[in-house]
Amino acid sequence: MAQPISNQEQQQQQQQQQASQDEGGAPQLISALPVSPPPLVTGPSSALVRLLFADLSGQRRVRVVPWDRFHTLTCQQGIGLARCIYAFASFVDGPAPGCGLTAAGEVRLMPDVSTLRTLPWCPNQMLALVDAHVAPGQPFAVCPRSTLRRVAASLKDRFGLVLRAGFESEFTLLQSTTPSLAPVDRTLYCASAAFDEQAELMGAMVAALHGMGIPVEQLHPESGGGQFEIAVGHAADVAAADRILLVREAISGVVRQAAASGGGSAGMEGASSKRSTVPTHVTFLPQVFPRDAANGSHVHVSIWREVADADADADAAVTQPSAASAEAEGGPSSAPRVVLSEGGRSFVNAFAAGGGCGSASEAGGGAGEPSEQHGMSVEGQQFMAGVMQHLPSIMAVSCPLPNSYERLGPNKWTGAFHCWGHENREAAVRLAAPPTAAAAAAAAGGPSAGDVPPAFQVTNFEVKACDACAQPHLVLAAIIAAGMDGLARKLQLPEPIDVNPADLPPDAAPARLPSCLDESLAAFEADSVMRDVLGDVMVQAIVAVRKAEIQHYTGRASMVSQLITKY
Repeated sequence: MAQPISNQEQQQQQQQQQASQDEGGAPQLISALPVSPPPLVTGPSSALVRLLFADLSGQRRVRVVPWDRFHTLTCQQGIGLARCIYAFASFVDGPAPGCGLTAAGEVRLMPDVSTLRTLPWCPNQMLALVDAHVAPGQPFAVCPRSTLRRVAASLKDRFGLVLRAGFESEFTLLQSTTPSLAPVDRTLYCASAAFDEQAELMGAMVAALHGMGIPVEQLHPESGGGQFEIAVGHAADVAAADRILLVREAISGVVRQAAASGGGSAGMEGASSKRSTVPTHVTFLPQVFPRDAANGSHVHVSIWREVADADADADAAVTQPSAASAEAEGGPSSAPRVVLSEGGRSFVNAFAAGGGCGSASEAGGGAGEPSEQHGMSVEGQQFMAGVMQHLPSIMAVSCPLPNSYERLGPNKWTGAFHCWGHENREAAVRLAAPPTAAAAAAAAGGPSAGDVPPAFQVTNFEVKACDACAQPHLVLAAIIAAGMDGLARKLQLPEPIDVNPADLPPDAAPARLPSCLDESLAAFEADSVMRDVLGDVMVQAIVAVRKAEIQHYTGRASMVSQLITKY
C-alpha cells in the first residue's frame, strides 16, 4: 500500500519547488524538477496515480496511470492528451468554436513530483499536479499552470517580488430528494446546530487536508442552506493555486466516501461514530438556489520580497495571517515589517507599510512624491491600484460562468461595486487589517485602534469577485498581470469607500462592476495588458470558451441542474 508523505516533507518539497522557480529569473521547466518520486512515496503495482489539471472552464480532470508506469515512464515522458481538451467548455466534451485548437495535436502531461501525495479518502491511490508541454521541457501556451509559472517569474524578474495568495472555499452540502437535490439544512451563518450536524464530516475533511499537508486555518457554517466554508493557509503563486484545487478534490472525495458508507468515515483519522444527515453531493457552484447565499472563492493577495538573513533577524519573525486569520482572528505583532521564513530563506511583506523597497519616497516622500498610506507600502498601493483598474477584465477569468454573475450584487457581500475599502465587505477589494494589529500599533505609539489602519497593520487585500468555477492558476496570473501594470505605471489608488456603496447617492456612488459575463468578457478582450502578459494564444482560447458558455447557458432554466454536479 502506498505510504503518505508527512506534512513536513510535503512542505519542504513545496518550498524547494518555489525556491527553484524564484532562482535565476526564468521559469523553471518541469523537466528540470526531480523525475523520480520522493523516497518515502512508494507503492505496489496495484497503486494508481491520478494526474490532475484544470481546464479553462475550471473543470478538474485527471488521467490515471498505475504506479509502475508512473515511476518508470510517466515521470520522464509524461502522458499524452489531446491539446484541445484545455479549451473544452463546461457543457460539452469538445473544443469551443474559435479557440484555435482542434482534435489534431497532442500535449504531454508532465507530473510535478513535488506535489505527489497519497489521497487520505482513497489510500491506495495518489495524486500529482501536472503541466502541459508540447514536448518535455516545452510548456504549452494554453496550460494555465505553466502560464502562472511564467508570469510569476516575470514579477520576480521585473520587480523582485513574489505573490502569495490564499483562497477561501465555500461549498453547499446536498442530499438527494424527490425529484431533485436539496440542502442538508436551512440554518443561519455560523449556526452551532449546523456544524454539530456535520461535525463528523467536517472533521474528516480537516483530517484529509492535514493528511495532504494543507494547513486548515478555520471553518464554519455559512449563510446559505447547507453552506460551509473552509479557509486554508496562504502559499506562493503556483503552490497557492495547486492548493485550492487539492482542497476541492479533498472536500469532494470525503463527501463521496461518506455518502457511499452511509455517513461513516471508515479509515478517516479524526472521524467520530456520530451519525448525521448525510450529504450525497457537494457543489461549489456559485448560485445554487435562487435568493439564497451563494458560494464564492475569495482570494487574499500579498506581495513579498526576499531579504538577507541579517535584515530578517532585525525584524520580528512572524508569519503573515492567512485568508482566515486576517478575516477573523488577528494579525502580526507590532514589528514594523512582517517577515516569513520559508525553506531557509526570508521574505518581507512588501505590501505592508514598512516592507517596501526602502526608497526615500517609500516611507515619507518629498513634495509630490508617493508615500505609505492606509497601512500599505508605495509598492503595495501601486500593485493594488493595478488590480483595481483591471478588475472588470480579471472577472472574465475569476467569474467565468453566467451563473457567476447571479451571485454578484449589492448587499450580498460579494463586491458588486468598483471600489476598495478598509474591511468593507461590500467593496470589490477589501483591505485586510486584523484588529489585533491595530491594538498593537496603538500600544507602540501609533494611531488608536479605532482610527484608519496604521502602518505595519495591513497584511493583504481580498478580491471578492472570484468563485470556484474559475481556473485558479489563471486567476492569479491575471492578478499578477494587473499588479505589474500598476507597478510599471506607478498607478495610484482612488480614495477608499468605507460605507456600503449601495447607500450612497447616485452622484457619489462608485460604478458597478460587470453584471454579466458579456460585460466582463468585453473588458477582457479590450485589455492589452492581459493579452500581452497571458499571450495571444491563451487569450484566444479563454475568449472562445467564455463565448461558448454565454451562448449555451443564456436563457436556459436548466443551467443550475446542468452545472450542479460539475463544480
